[in-house]
Amino acid sequence: MQPHAPHHQDTEALVAQAVARLRVAGERITPARRDMLTVLAGSPEHLSADEVVSRMTDSRQTGTAHRTTVYRTLERFAAAGIVVHQRLPGGATGYHLRTDSHLHGHCVGCQAVVALPTEVLEEIAPARERMRATSGFEIDLHGSTLLGRCGDCRGR
Repeated sequence: MQPHAPHHQDTEALVAQAVARLRVAGERITPARRDMLTVLAGSPEHLSADEVVSRMTDSRQTGTAHRTTVYRTLERFAAAGIVVHQRLPGGATGYHLRTDSHLHGHCVGCQAVVALPTEVLEEIAPARERMRATSGFEIDLHGSTLLGRCGDCRGR
């Protein structure tokens, strides 16, 4: 995954916030889950499940992270609203801790992923409402990826 504007501030604070949200959601807090949160909080990029496994295995004193457990736990974290499961163009999938609300911009030139503020799309609120009213479909801006070209690829 390509890095983009950091989602993260202080790793320990982000892990503590995520743990608190998991407890509210009725989820167990295990050492492995805490390790996963630490890996996610410490990365300014979207990580694939395999990258999470690798980083957890590299950082642990004993044992290895089990791939199946990591995949299932990432999906549980996503369902609980703790992580964002982001599908990027080209079939790539990445995960990051849910922090501030933002969109993702994917450059079709260099494949960079950048964080975009959701405020730039406030003007589409009426269109979002009409879409929900007519079809029942609601856009999740936090999980959305916009395709385009970054400033470098446009030749700023």
